[in-house]
Amino acid sequence: MQKKTGLLEQYFHFIVNLRWLVVMLGAALVVVAITALPMLTKDTSAGAFIDPDNPALRYREQVEELFGLRDPIVVAVVNEGSEGIFNPDSLQLIDWLTNKISALDNVDPERVVSLATESNVVGTEMGMEVRNSSTHSLRRKQRLQKSAKL
Repeated sequence: MQKKTGLLEQYFHFIVNLRWLVVMLGAALVVVAITALPMLTKDTSAGAFIDPDNPALRYREQVEELFGLRDPIVVAVVNEGSEGIFNPDSLQLIDWLTNKISALDNVDPERVVSLATESNVVGTEMGMEVRNSSTHSLRRKQRLQKSAKL
């Protein structure tokens, strides 16, 4: 009677009978892996975990390319009043937040962008007018409001 051998038993017989070939192939794979090791990189950015075709990732890449932003942090100020955030108290808060964020360690103050640091571009009949939206404009508006109350 002939003994039937299973697939697993045949596999182990192959490994034992050709052990030097198996060892050499294993060593060759290790050498190939070691030579490829310096080319490996570790990407821990948020984009590495998102499908490259995801619209949010494509939009983020467009913003990065257009504005030069890298992993921005966004701080939002919401005022649901009738004037929204364009009132003296909210603009003072934005200016205060901008100054505090700019003073943080590992934050480049030149790269902090807010209503307090940007200019206001307004279209006119003659073209464009650029106005400063910094604290200077805020203080001017407050002085005007105080003088109107007098």
